Amino acid sequence: MPSPAQCEFVLLRYVPDAIKNEFINIGVVLIENSGNGQARARFARDWRRVQCLDPDADIAMLQALAAEIQRHAETAAGRGSLLEHIQESCSNLIQIAEPKACLAPSPALELEKLAQAYLEPARAISRPPRLSPHSRRAVARAMQDAFSAAGVWGLLTKDIAVSDYSHSADPLKIDCGYQPNGIFRMFHAVSFDRDASQPKALVFSFPQLRAGMERIHHAAPELTAIAAEGDSESAESARFGIGILQQAGITLAHVAQLPELAERARVELRA
Repeated sequence: MPSPAQCEFVLLRYVPDAIKNEFINIGVVLIENSGNGQARARFARDWRRVQCLDPDADIAMLQALAAEIQRHAETAAGRGSLLEHIQESCSNLIQIAEPKACLAPSPALELEKLAQAYLEPARAISRPPRLSPHSRRAVARAMQDAFSAAGVWGLLTKDIAVSDYSHSADPLKIDCGYQPNGIFRMFHAVSFDRDASQPKALVFSFPQLRAGMERIHHAAPELTAIAAEGDSESAESARFGIGILQQAGITLAHVAQLPELAERARVELRA
């Protein structure tokens, strides 16, 4: 395996205002210290960063200059020849940074790595969208956290399919529940953020679910809808949703009440 080549590289910087000394790296030149000092050059593929720094930048001139330097790099014999050509060809807008040494097992690949590191814009970090505290997912997560803290989450039945007790086409699944002493307590996260569609789904399915559970489990079903605090005052749709839940015999509780509900579950399940 050949030894890594001893090289050095310089960055070419676009400096539109020498007083402010603000700059953007626009090119990198890699020169091998051994042999005839072969030189390689790469330039930015995307010039928008230059335009952000200097809206009046002459991009066509910079592109032409980059092409000329790359052609000269292919024929230049040695470091001094190329750097002298750059200094002669470039205006005061282009500065050559201090050389830095590096070891390159493959100078061509090393140049690509340097170009990626110094010339390409940083990739944006992808972050998951922030959950609204009033969203159903946020409420469901709070519910799981509360029951987990009480040590009973693993004892609960999850995703209780309404279709097991009612019409087979009903897609609703109740988040969780447990059966102590002839009662089947169930809990389901809801949100009134946009409309009342989530409480309406519960109201539609609960009568058939209740009848089916009474028939199969010989237990009295009790359903509690869990919502974030403030939903009850937020909009007309929330007030409507709360009203139909009450009419259907579905209890409404807020996230702040979850520790109390979880503690009751712990006692009833003797966890």
